[in-house]
Amino acid sequence: MTHNCFRRPALAGLLFLLLAGAAHAAFLDTAIDFTGFTGAGFAPAPAPGQLDSDAWQVEGLSDGDLLFGGEQAAGDFARGQSTGGVATGGLYAFDTGGGNTILGVQPTGTDFTPGSFTLRLRNGTGAAVSGVDVRYDVYIYNDQDRSAALSFAYSTDGVAFTPVPAADLLTAEAAALSPSWELVTRTLTLELAIPVDGLLYLRWSGDDAGGSGSRDEYGLDEIQVTALAPTAVTLAGLTAGVARSGQLSMGQLEGAALLTGGTLFLLRRRRRRGGAHRVRPEGGTM
Repeated sequence: MTHNCFRRPALAGLLFLLLAGAAHAAFLDTAIDFTGFTGAGFAPAPAPGQLDSDAWQVEGLSDGDLLFGGEQAAGDFARGQSTGGVATGGLYAFDTGGGNTILGVQPTGTDFTPGSFTLRLRNGTGAAVSGVDVRYDVYIYNDQDRSAALSFAYSTDGVAFTPVPAADLLTAEAAALSPSWELVTRTLTLELAIPVDGLLYLRWSGDDAGGSGSRDEYGLDEIQVTALAPTAVTLAGLTAGVARSGQLSMGQLEGAALLTGGTLFLLRRRRRRGGAHRVRPEGGTM
């Protein structure tokens, strides 16, 4: 991965393979940030200062949409660097202080109202995933008397997106007397099935919410996506790979066990004549 999602070590592990042309690599203990991004646009083979369009899609700008694998290196897609307080609509590399760079936008009447950023990732963990933990930062520069509604959604096919209302964010309508970059962090757990090499799409959308006049700047940073593997639960009184017949008390059943050979056995109680119960394994391959 080069120049699409700049990376540095973090406590949570990014267990996905970002789509970056032929530069495929799985990243562990990594956070996506935008160090090195200069607001120079997007390309499938990004130059220094650009983001990789194999990983990013942007919709809602007056200069058109950037689809995955496309190229945009001028106009709304490449407004350069700023510390905030701009007026021209488009995408920027905003410095929020101390040299911290984010992927940001200055919305206008024709830019990003509505608009969205979509990040595409591939499951490169080598195993099926039963869910993901997602963490990200939103920075807001409240210098105008108009509020914005920011939302988050996800998809495994890039078509049908599931909104997550718990991530909704409404910025203040009244401008701050002394504007500065404000930080809001969101942490989510998404329950979804992603096979080996399957895709995950994360979408952040923005639009006007209230007020009038010009609009605040805002942007993304520190995106972490950690895969959650299926949990193996033991069955008391059973041995992996060894058949067991007869009766077991319900106190011996703790759930499901991933037994040898990758076969998952679920145990079901069946009533027999005379009121006795029999525990019967029913298996399938993981």
